[in-house]
Amino acid sequence: MSHEKITDLMQQWLAAWNRADRAALERLAHETYTPDCVIHDAGLPNDIRGPEALMAIYGPMVAQLNNARFVYDDLIFQGDMMAIHLSVHPAVPEPQAGSTAGDTPKTGTQMSICRLVGDQIAEEWDVTIF
Repeated sequence: MSHEKITDLMQQWLAAWNRADRAALERLAHETYTPDCVIHDAGLPNDIRGPEALMAIYGPMVAQLNNARFVYDDLIFQGDMMAIHLSVHPAVPEPQAGSTAGDTPKTGTQMSICRLVGDQIAEEWDVTIF
């Protein structure tokens, strides 16, 4: 297992996500995740199984997150496990008449714990909090 390779893939994934580059994400999904990966996301009703299923929910995820930008805070490895800590920065809407500072979206946090097989993610547990 190469921590450098998976770190590079994760950085590419985040950069592609932040620029909404679906073609790059499609390619990276297959490089980053095993064909039979399982993603458990606390915000979704069902597990995501495989890179194709991950890409199938890409559109709805982008709409739900409203063009939020993700920034890596920490990437930690121990054995075949990886922990990812991200800051989630919602897109700031244009000020509207009558809006107040309390109307500004709050930065969130995402934590992911991943089990690696070789240089790919085989299982992932996610929770995002705003």
